[in-house]
Amino acid sequence: MAKSWTEKYRPKKLKNVAAQGRAKKEIKKWTRKWDRGIPDNRALLFYGPPGTGKSTAAEAIAKEMGWDLIEMNASDKRTRKEIERIAGSAASMGTLQGGNVKRLIVLDEADNVHGTSDRGGNKAMSKLLKDTLNPVILIGNDRYEIPKGVRNKVKEVNFRRLRKSSIAKALRGIAKKEGIDAEEEALQMLGERANGDLRSAINDLQAIAEGRNAVKKEDITTNERDREIGIFKLLGKLKKTRDAREARDAFYDFDQSPEETIDWIEENLPKIMGNIPDLADSYEKLARADIFLGRARRKQDYHLWRYAADLMSAGIALSRKGKPGKGRFSYPSSRKSYGRSKKQRRIRKNIASKISDELHVSSYRAIKNFIPYLGLIFKNNQGTGKLISEELGLKEEEIKYIQDM
Repeated sequence: MAKSWTEKYRPKKLKNVAAQGRAKKEIKKWTRKWDRGIPDNRALLFYGPPGTGKSTAAEAIAKEMGWDLIEMNASDKRTRKEIERIAGSAASMGTLQGGNVKRLIVLDEADNVHGTSDRGGNKAMSKLLKDTLNPVILIGNDRYEIPKGVRNKVKEVNFRRLRKSSIAKALRGIAKKEGIDAEEEALQMLGERANGDLRSAINDLQAIAEGRNAVKKEDITTNERDREIGIFKLLGKLKKTRDAREARDAFYDFDQSPEETIDWIEENLPKIMGNIPDLADSYEKLARADIFLGRARRKQDYHLWRYAADLMSAGIALSRKGKPGKGRFSYPSSRKSYGRSKKQRRIRKNIASKISDELHVSSYRAIKNFIPYLGLIFKNNQGTGKLISEELGLKEEEIKYIQDM
């Protein structure tokens, strides 16, 4: 199996982590303080969307500083006992090699310490941050999922969603190292599609480019068409089979996430099921799948995708007791309406994310309580509007969105 490009080209130095200039400056200040002793802020919290370089930055720091790296993530048990045993002892003892070299303790997915299996984990984490004699980094997507008692003991470092141009630049470098002639427009399209997630963009580039010596704009659009052809094959299988294994195999052969598939199945269920009882049963299965997908998004626990996938494949196949439905499969109406305003939604979401990061409010509050007033400010006081746009780092399309409100 080919090595993942995200691992192959993971930066070894902090300066090579894509974008994140403000975050990298804060990190360097912190590491210099550890060189002089134990700083007031013994721990950092890296927070921000997936694929923005949080874990990569933590690993790069350990390499640059010559610190031993000790990691815990959601695949480990994060009970009070385990955190005290692994992280707690590491925080109070010397280096693995002996001498004065420090240990860097990294607790990944710190916003996902919850439930019975992690009982007491947050309390132990709080104690660790208070007593540690070695540097600690917590990593999470949503800082508000981390208890305030933990957040009060760390310095927060925000990893912002990457711009399309930053992602295209990183992809350009990878393509060059792989000997691939990539059209600039193709790289920009991949950057746009990634929605700020560099890891996702690199995976897409690898999937399209492996075995080729060139990537063109047409390859990106062909890739999108192939995905649509694949979903129609899956829908056809769900309409014909009543075998759970066959339906499940067809789903996994499609090789896309359940989140990309659920709208298609929902739209076309009346054409798969031939009577009301079967349709009602299948909608129940789909609703339960949607619950698992929601939990996966909130907790970033993608192991839950498997349960959603089983409900959306085997669950649907077993729901059909009578004859299949009639009619041609169609594109999801929700995606059609969404597509018309996709760009505007994306711009508004990006503005809300920047306000959220700057003012420490939720994106919901940013959209409801702040963005409408920005429109008035930008129209009535251009000087203040310019200052706000500079402080938030607004792009031209975001400024125009506010001005046109």
